[in-house]
Amino acid sequence: MNPVNEKELYESEDEYRAQLQNPYRGLSDEEVLQLSCYEELGPIGERPNVWLIREPKTRHIFVKKYLTTYNKSVYDYLLRHPVAHMPRIEVLYESHAVLCRAGTGVIRQGN
Repeated sequence: MNPVNEKELYESEDEYRAQLQNPYRGLSDEEVLQLSCYEELGPIGERPNVWLIREPKTRHIFVKKYLTTYNKSVYDYLLRHPVAHMPRIEVLYESHAVLCRAGTGVIRQGN
């Protein structure tokens, strides 16, 4: 007999589907805490996977983007080797569902 994992019990099919699409599913508590420190300003245009966020202490504005189709090695490389005239990737988080990247571009304020 297989044991039941109480974390995998859902009250409805909708709750189950929402959990599958949760971009934070699979992140460590520390990673979720780091992401929650940013103030979400809102989506950019009609793209629900691209958000403007603000770091509260510095007031710098970044772009947070959720990617469902990606090659993580490309983003790891760009994180380590920034390209001139291209938005800089500041941080990457990979969950079960998506790669979340926060980076700067022409919209960065301050400094």
